[in-house]
Order: sequence, then C-alpha cells, then structure tokens
Amino acid sequence: MAIEGTVHLEGSMSNVGDVLLLQAKMQAKVQRTCGRCLKDFTGVTEAEVVEKFYPASAEHIENDAFVYDSDVIDITAPLREGLLLAEPMQALCKPDCRGLCPVCGADLNDGDCGCDRFTVDPRLAALKQFIKN
Repeated sequence: MAIEGTVHLEGSMSNVGDVLLLQAKMQAKVQRTCGRCLKDFTGVTEAEVVEKFYPASAEHIENDAFVYDSDVIDITAPLREGLLLAEPMQALCKPDCRGLCPVCGADLNDGDCGCDRFTVDPRLAALKQFIKN
C-alpha cells in the first residue's frame, strides 16, 4: 500500500481521567493493484480511529496499548494501523473486472481472447461425474 498525496484527517483528542482518547476520521488516496487483472489503480480509503492512550506510569495496561509520557503524543502508529485495517482484502479496479484468462493470461477487460476456458483438466475429469446439471 502506497499513499498518494496527503492524508485528510479530522478528529479530536480528549482527556478522560488519566486516559487520553483519540477519535479521528481519515481519508487517503492509495495506490493499489487489482486482485483480478493485476493493473495498478488509485482508490480511496476511509477509516475511523478510536484509540486510548494510557500514561506510561499506569499499572495493568495491555502490551499493545498506546502510552504517553509527556505533553507531546505521537498519533502516527494508530493512524497507520487504522488505514491498514481499512484496506480491502482484495482490491478491484472496478466491480465488474473480468480478470485474466487462465489459459493465455490475456486481460479479459480488453475483450475476449478466444481461448477455451471451459475444458476440464484431464486430471480432474473424474470429478465431473459428481456434478449434475
């Protein structure tokens, strides 16, 4: 994942006792590769982040919790995590992307390549008896 341009961030940091609460919404243009046709394209990722920051001196905090030790708090890590978690498992350049031909590798979005993609692999022909039309 590569970010293009700037990340737009809107949010607030509030004091809830000795815990600081970060609430933010982000939007970023992200360079992606289509999971079907393997073309590069730019998509938009939107994420919401709600994280607690605990004082470094606090007891019984989790190992992966965010901590603060001074008046300056680095919010880079939770924002990065929020963007990464908002990324789709399989990005598509368009919802109806046809992908690549499994026989010749041609991009099916550019047109049909003419390959016979419906012939059953001879190694799997025995399984065809289990499929009933």
